[in-house]
Amino acid sequence: MLIVEQLTIENSRHRLLNNANFTVKRGECLAIIGASGSGKSILANALLGALPQGFRQQGTVKFKTADKNSIEINSIAIVAQAATALNPSTRVGTQLLQQANSAKNTPAQLTTTLQKASLDHEILALYPDQLSGGMAKRVLTAMALIQNTDFIIADEPTCGLELSRSNKVFSELAALCQSDNIHPAKGVIIISHDLPGIVQVAHRILVLKDGHIVDNTTPAAIRQGIANAYTQALWDACPANWTRNGNAKAS
Repeated sequence: MLIVEQLTIENSRHRLLNNANFTVKRGECLAIIGASGSGKSILANALLGALPQGFRQQGTVKFKTADKNSIEINSIAIVAQAATALNPSTRVGTQLLQQANSAKNTPAQLTTTLQKASLDHEILALYPDQLSGGMAKRVLTAMALIQNTDFIIADEPTCGLELSRSNKVFSELAALCQSDNIHPAKGVIIISHDLPGIVQVAHRILVLKDGHIVDNTTPAAIRQGIANAYTQALWDACPANWTRNGNAKAS
């Protein structure tokens, strides 16, 4: 289990995250949503232990299992937001194998990783500039998945993708919560501004506003109109929920 307790992050000028408390279990998909500047990305950095220079952290981020209080440092990996995270001069297969070797994977795990990321073996021979946008997103997912961590963070994984591809990316990430013969169930954290897409896959949704968690809710509560007022305002603002007279419609 990933446990975040009283997490506060600030620099010399601003407090960007204030007293955040939440947990994520393996086998659970947690979404974190909010407007730009709400604290989503700085929270992701804190979970990874990678705060930028000049930022201070109070509170704790820790991992617990049934038999010990903490687990290895690579318990969490990130699905990078952009294909620029890939080495443009190195084939996809080489980059995946580098990650696989560092995590002591077997050839069978490479095959299963490709399957879980909806990739064919032919992708291994390509360079990053030969990938479509959607294919690059799947490669980035594979790069995180093959590290064999217990938790995965995807920071704005659908940025720049059309709607149909975005929905598929969300579904593929949520599927990582399911175990198979090689990979145990993972805890998945999706950081996004795409509330309509998130409600299709998440088990729980945290809503950030101005560095505060203002809601810890579920897709069902949002659809039923019983979530926090700010959350419902975000939901009502989605074009798919508009009617011709400008009022929100039931989903």
